[in-house]
Amino acid sequence: MTKAIKTLPIWLLAIGVLAVPYGRGQSPQPGPLPAPPGGQPAPNPPQPGLQPQKPEPEGEPVILAQPRNQQVKAPAPATFSVTARGNPPPAYQWNLNGTPISGATKSSYTTGPTTMANDGESYTVTVSNGVGNPVTSDPAILNVNPPM
Repeated sequence: MTKAIKTLPIWLLAIGVLAVPYGRGQSPQPGPLPAPPGGQPAPNPPQPGLQPQKPEPEGEPVILAQPRNQQVKAPAPATFSVTARGNPPPAYQWNLNGTPISGATKSSYTTGPTTMANDGESYTVTVSNGVGNPVTSDPAILNVNPPM
């Protein structure tokens, strides 16, 4: 008497599941590939694009894109942003006219509603990560136009 042999659907092969014949009332059992006769199991071949990556060495923060001047019409808010890198990832502190802004610790900062009194304010951001010296951006100027 012969047993019916079933295999897994082809889509399981595409995601790397090994198809193993199994009989009625049995289910496939995942596990390591069997060792070749008289030898150690062969290591799985490396997959393209899945190579282990070396950790990035520690590095002081670097500003890749400076904040830009912003022009808004009152009472619209303005958003300033910076792009920086470093290892470990950098921390941010936004400053208004040289004074740290409480809670402004992300890579971008959005002002509240602007007034004509905000025209000409200078925004910078200090980027640090504990490696090397903190880096402060070039100033970005807020230009506020009167409402229509």
